[in-house]
Amino acid sequence: MNERGENIGKQGNAEPSPIPPKIHQSEEGPLLRETRAQQTEPTKPSWYRRIFGLRNSNGWIAFFTLILTCAAIGQWVVMHRQWQTMEQTLRIDQRAWVGIKTFTLTQLEANKPLRVDLSLTDAGKTVGVVNSTIAAIHPAFGEDDIEKYVASREWQQIERQRSNTPTVPSVMFPNLEFVLPLVSSGPVTQEQFTMIQSGNIFIYVLGEIYYTDIFHTNRSTGFCVFYSPTFQRFQMCRHHNWAD
Repeated sequence: MNERGENIGKQGNAEPSPIPPKIHQSEEGPLLRETRAQQTEPTKPSWYRRIFGLRNSNGWIAFFTLILTCAAIGQWVVMHRQWQTMEQTLRIDQRAWVGIKTFTLTQLEANKPLRVDLSLTDAGKTVGVVNSTIAAIHPAFGEDDIEKYVASREWQQIERQRSNTPTVPSVMFPNLEFVLPLVSSGPVTQEQFTMIQSGNIFIYVLGEIYYTDIFHTNRSTGFCVFYSPTFQRFQMCRHHNWAD
């Protein structure tokens, strides 16, 4: 054979190159598989990292929005309470206080009715609209008799009518006085006159004033005083005096 044939023959008779042995992977144990799974799987961040992580901007926005909302609500509640306190303080400071300033006994004679002048005044800073007044003069031995008188039909009738006293001005201006004359329902007998002079019977004056202030709040003032010649002046009763 020619040189080319020899070469071909040589190539054909040449020993084949060794085949690399096939490597068989050994079986993995469960512990190794679990370790590799943990290495390959992405780690899950904890709940607070998922919410407040730097990459999770929506979580931060929601968190700060919640804080600002709670702060705004708390501030509104505080301001609302402060406004209510200021409004209440203003009403107390500026409201009208209608009441009786002085009581003057102008007539005490036998066989004549008793007469007492009531000095009605507004001690507040604003005007008050007087709606009605009721008042009565009642000679009594003590406050126990007054309690019985207040529970009697006579006083209940006075409360229903509210017309036994002269008409008072509808508007009471601050620091101005209005004299309200009050006359007893009947004359004083000679016996009553003697007992009054000796201090055994007292002259009681009691009544109520109903008015409205500039804040459209209906208010009332109750008064009860008694007169004794021993002191030559009126004194406050233990009960039936109030102002709201």
